[in-house]
Amino acid sequence: NGVITKGNNDKIATLMDLLLQEFAEKKPYMESAALHYAGQLGIELARRIDESLQGLENPAQFREISPAIFYISNFYNTDFTVEQLAQLCSLSVASFRRAFVAATGETPFNYLYQVRIKTAISLLKESDFSISEIAGLVGYNSLSSFNRHFAKFMGVPPRAIRQEQKIKNNRE
Repeated sequence: NGVITKGNNDKIATLMDLLLQEFAEKKPYMESAALHYAGQLGIELARRIDESLQGLENPAQFREISPAIFYISNFYNTDFTVEQLAQLCSLSVASFRRAFVAATGETPFNYLYQVRIKTAISLLKESDFSISEIAGLVGYNSLSSFNRHFAKFMGVPPRAIRQEQKIKNNRE
């Protein structure tokens, strides 16, 4: 869903921490160590993608659109067009749309909205950001648009998730 935390992937999070630490400390052989960690990170991310392909009816189709999936997962909070995504995959817009729906069962923008909403849920549960701030962080320019999409995908408004988390935290 584009969100990597220590909770859902310890090894990737640890490698990211080590990579960032190398850049921060600037010790001798930093470049070699950083390349090593970046290589390991690339391998772990590739393994994660392969795991996510298991059980798909047509993994080749998913691989065809994987540059767009990667882009959406990393830049979900920015504005982009279907044309840009199709270009990343070296496909025409029509071919890209067909391949995307065949591989994911969703249109590119419904997929984007789901990534944004899943990220927002994590932020609602794990941060003190206001709902308005979260809307902006995940790429919505207006709170009403965020609330509408959130309710469409989750069946409840964002404040319900936040309240549910507060109740759960109070019980613990």
